Amino acid sequence: ASKNLKDNMTQSDRKRRSTRVSKVVSTPTATKMQVIWQNENVREFLAEFISTYVMMVFGLGAVAHMVLGGKMG
Repeated sequence: ASKNLKDNMTQSDRKRRSTRVSKVVSTPTATKMQVIWQNENVREFLAEFISTYVMMVFGLGAVAHMVLGGKMG
């Protein structure tokens, strides 16, 4: 079935559907986000925030496991 679909596509359809020639449209929001991400303080803050979140998830998960270990399942 997929071979028939490929055979039915014209050359212009192949060019239009190609993933290699994808153009990224820059919206004002995306441009603002790129400018914000270039600030080293913002990147450092987000790195610290995300790493703290991950450490808390593992730490609280370990505590929950020890407290509820024999009671749940």
